[in-house]
This record gives sequence, structure tokens and C-alpha cells, in this order.
Amino acid sequence: MGSLAEYQVQGRLEVAGKERRLPGPTEVAVFRIVQEALSNVKQHAGPCRATLSMMYATDRLSIAICDDGVGFDQAKEGRGSGRLGLVGMYERASLLGGILKVTSAPGKGTRVHLELPI
Repeated sequence: MGSLAEYQVQGRLEVAGKERRLPGPTEVAVFRIVQEALSNVKQHAGPCRATLSMMYATDRLSIAICDDGVGFDQAKEGRGSGRLGLVGMYERASLLGGILKVTSAPGKGTRVHLELPI
């Protein structure tokens, strides 16, 4: 997978709170969720800008991937039905005891939000 810069997408990373390592399996699962979300930005969104925000709290990690791309109709797409990437993201979040929420609308971009205990 190429970088977002190769696709003329302005990327931004925001990190708040005290960063720390997570247990190995949790780190891998979080990495895979973020990787899939960014892959979806590249493949489907056609955005100008994308932001990855991470906020470390005492007992929680919150991650948001937002883009200003084409978005999609959530009523038609459901909870990732037919899209294995989204289904896998929901499953990984659930296995971590976390919650994944995808918010999108045609022409309004997409926001993927992961909240998990740490």
C-alpha cells in the first residue's frame, strides 16, 4: 500500500495524552484497524484531507480516522455488510472489548472512531 501522499491526500496525525505501549496482541489489532481504515480512505474516499487522531486517557484509548471524501450512505451499507474490511474492523474492536463506530454520509466524508479500554 502506498502512502497517502502518493494520492495527493494531505494527512495529519494528532496525539494527545501520555503515549504508552499496549500489550502485543492489542497493538497488532489496533494497527490492523487503523491500517484498514486508512486503506479505505485511499481506495474509496477520494479525499483531499485525512486525519488520524489518538487520545490516551488513564484507562482508555480513543482513535479517530476522519476524511473529507465522498462518504457513503450508511442506510444502504448497513454495518459493513458486504464489506469484509469493515466487518473485520468491527470484529477486532469487539474482541478488544472496544467499540467501533463509523459515521458517514454521501458528500460528507467518513469518520471511523475506535474506543477501547487499556
